Amino acid sequence: MVVSEVVGTLSFLKPQPDDDFVDRLHYYYTSTLLLVAAATLISYALFLIQSQVLMSLKMFGGRPIECWVPAEYRGGWEDYTEMFCWARSTYWVSFDEEIPENISDREKRMVSYYQWTPFFFVICAFLFYAPCLIWRMMYDKSGTLFRKFAILL
Repeated sequence: MVVSEVVGTLSFLKPQPDDDFVDRLHYYYTSTLLLVAAATLISYALFLIQSQVLMSLKMFGGRPIECWVPAEYRGGWEDYTEMFCWARSTYWVSFDEEIPENISDREKRMVSYYQWTPFFFVICAFLFYAPCLIWRMMYDKSGTLFRKFAILL
């Protein structure tokens, strides 16, 4: 019942008869693919946070990233460092390599996109769908019958 209501609410997103395959490829299939990718990444991140919460029995959510910090960092210092890593960026080092001491070596290994990827996908999906949305809003105000003409063809 809930699924049918959601599908009914989102029925305005379905392809219309006044466009062609290339239009549908841009506004329907690409935006749907990007939204599915964003939802997958978000749900995966939420799953990781949820599993960490369940494993560590924390009261208020999990940690999105775990950074190696000096042993002197305890409590608030460790939390601050991990939130800084999450917001700014981090670098990747495999287990069999030494941690680079040179800052330029660390900058070569920077990974700064991971937390923004789902939001980027949602924005791209909206930008792919926006021309179709504008067309539909303007179509209702134009007074022409393009859809009926397209159906007749």
